[in-house]
Amino acid sequence: MVLAPRVTETNQLKLNLRNLMPWLDHSMTVVEIGNDWIKFLRADTVARRRTISKIFFSKLSQIKEPVENMLSRVSKEFGLSRHGTVVMSLPRQLATLRILELPSENPAEIDEIIQLQVGKQTPYSKEEIVFSSRLIGRVKEGYTRVLLTIARRSLVKERLETLEKAGIPVDRVELSTEGVYDWFTGFCMSEEFLEKKRCIAVVDIDSNYTDFLVIENKQLVYTKNLLIGSNHLIDEWDSCRDKFAEELRRAMDLYHEESKGARIGRVYLTGSSKSVAGLGPVLTGPLGVSCDTVSTPEDYLGKDLRPFSQDQRFRYLSLTPLFGIIYRKNGENACNFLPAENKIERFMEIKRNQLTLTGILSIAVIGLFCLAGLVYFYQQGAYIRELRQKLNSIQNDVQTVEKMRLVSKLARERQTARGNMIQSVDELYRLIPNGVYLTEVDIERRKQILLKGRAQSMSDVFKFVSALEKSSCFTHVKNSYTSKKKENQNEFADFEIQGLIK
Repeated sequence: MVLAPRVTETNQLKLNLRNLMPWLDHSMTVVEIGNDWIKFLRADTVARRRTISKIFFSKLSQIKEPVENMLSRVSKEFGLSRHGTVVMSLPRQLATLRILELPSENPAEIDEIIQLQVGKQTPYSKEEIVFSSRLIGRVKEGYTRVLLTIARRSLVKERLETLEKAGIPVDRVELSTEGVYDWFTGFCMSEEFLEKKRCIAVVDIDSNYTDFLVIENKQLVYTKNLLIGSNHLIDEWDSCRDKFAEELRRAMDLYHEESKGARIGRVYLTGSSKSVAGLGPVLTGPLGVSCDTVSTPEDYLGKDLRPFSQDQRFRYLSLTPLFGIIYRKNGENACNFLPAENKIERFMEIKRNQLTLTGILSIAVIGLFCLAGLVYFYQQGAYIRELRQKLNSIQNDVQTVEKMRLVSKLARERQTARGNMIQSVDELYRLIPNGVYLTEVDIERRKQILLKGRAQSMSDVFKFVSALEKSSCFTHVKNSYTSKKKENQNEFADFEIQGLIK
């Protein structure tokens, strides 16, 4: 029996926005280095939808070169050194899991209790291990169930160093068991199904081990590692099927003894279980419960990636943990095995990249402002040069027009002066008193008038000057020269008067 999943097959979009706009890259790559296989799975987010874009797997025994060189090529193909998030999946067989019930509901107190208890859960010292925890839920009043995951520091560091030598930066280290749990609860079973089946078991079969999980009330409450995988079940079916069934039976009994809660009502097979023909019916009898095969992640690969699933080597593998990590709804709740020193290095690297990006953007902004200023000044200079060229081209016309303007002005002045002069001369002769006669009248260009003449007496001259001053035609009148003279026994006054014509 194959249960129908809640989700439909995702569309394989060929548009790769990462190449167009790398700063919008939200890709995720999950890599797993097991005891016999290396697996890569990459998903890109396009139009707010995460889609599997690349798959790579290789058996360690078939790699004829240093593993770092092979991983470096895969890194360049996947673009792991440039963008996106990289998560390393730690196989279940390399870690120790404990489900603890701690007498506290305060997360801070729970962390302190774990710090005190973790050294008692393994034969290794605290300095030789890395550990992480995940709150499962409240058990009873004042108690919280916690998933404690422990791994040897050397195993984790060895894999991290291998990836770092290949130029693959790792952001998180997570346990494969949580990936299986997230895949099953998120994609294979509906909320109604999980509510109805209060206690179920999930068996994820990989190449050389099997991960046994128990889910009760939608929470992971138990897990056990079995040292039988698809290598044994496919190649040594007759000799391994009974042993496998016995191992599963023993794991179920251990759970029943430890939990003292609900009994397992059904078992679901995932991973490479579909490659083992008739596995479900064979296990149903010894386990005493129905065993069904669940749709595996390979069923959701697009057409471009389906040739991978047709590879005969592919049938030994389980990609369930990798798919579960990629499609997890809340990745921050998962356990993270990344050692503290690696977290600090990663944090510093991110900060360094951010500062570098900030510096580059600042320089770019300053450069844009400088470029805008240069463009502005260049445009102004070009505009000034254009104006000068236009001025030079019309200079002759300007000079011609200026001459015409001066001639016109002079003509107007002469015309005005001519009219004023006639009126002024008429006014002048009207004002000349008896006994005064003019010998010279000079009207200059700037409306200056010079009068020379004779008078019978000095008083006649002064009377003439006074009359000119009172006239509306003359201004600034002054007597510049007056002198008595005698001619033929007759005395007379010789004078010179200056003024301006209004």
